[in-house]
Amino acid sequence: MKLGYIPLALIFFLSLAVQAAQIPVPLENSLVQLRSGPPNPLPTQIHLLVWNVHKGSSGNDWAKDLNTLSQDKHLILLEEGVQDSWMPSILNGLMNFGWMMARSFFMKTDHNATGVITGASSEPLTSLALQSPDTEPLLHTPKTSLFTYYLLQDQSTLLVVNIHGINFRLLSSFKRHIDQVTHVLGQWPGKIIFAGDFNSWSAGRTDYLRTQTKNLGLREIRWALDPRVLQLDHIFYRGCRLERAVLHNMTESSDHFPLSAQFDCRSI
Repeated sequence: MKLGYIPLALIFFLSLAVQAAQIPVPLENSLVQLRSGPPNPLPTQIHLLVWNVHKGSSGNDWAKDLNTLSQDKHLILLEEGVQDSWMPSILNGLMNFGWMMARSFFMKTDHNATGVITGASSEPLTSLALQSPDTEPLLHTPKTSLFTYYLLQDQSTLLVVNIHGINFRLLSSFKRHIDQVTHVLGQWPGKIIFAGDFNSWSAGRTDYLRTQTKNLGLREIRWALDPRVLQLDHIFYRGCRLERAVLHNMTESSDHFPLSAQFDCRSI
């Protein structure tokens, strides 16, 4: 009988340890600018990188891959970014890029924050951070989404949304998170890039995500050769024409493959 209680005890104490290690960031303190960007508009020919970087845990290997992947980019959307003494210095090494972050939680041990980070070769017109309506079990921390609005060279405005979807929750929690974001998207009539790690690990999650984005007139990039067992990361877009898309399945410095795309966002 005693053996039957051991796993429960371990789960209980693990839960307490995890909760003690992480402190949710209040929504009013979630949005932070890591570095301002150039004042010029974004080009209408946009090169995009989307990548869950696994907190940069591969160290210099990750930094080298980021440097290579970012060479021709105008927008970089990172999930599981970290505001510590190291990652911002790597990001700031990419010249002519500004960085905004929507923070989810602080680590209690070192006070480093994690969340989503959006970089651009242009200063955003305005930015907004949202936290998921539900929190994740054990951690009791929210997931974040970051909205950044950029002026393009043709004087139109592009809304870029970087999301890390709620995880380890029932489909109802996932729906509430997607509904929160698509409600804001539904109020924007213009060009959109909506991308990130959606944690769409089930058919129910994927179907709901695709239904809601389709209702907003967004198109999804589909990858011809996709070795991923779970397709968690996606890129949706509206008001732009897709010219090229690459899934970088040879990159091993994160547990997610980077995605890149090239868009023509000239107004017709």
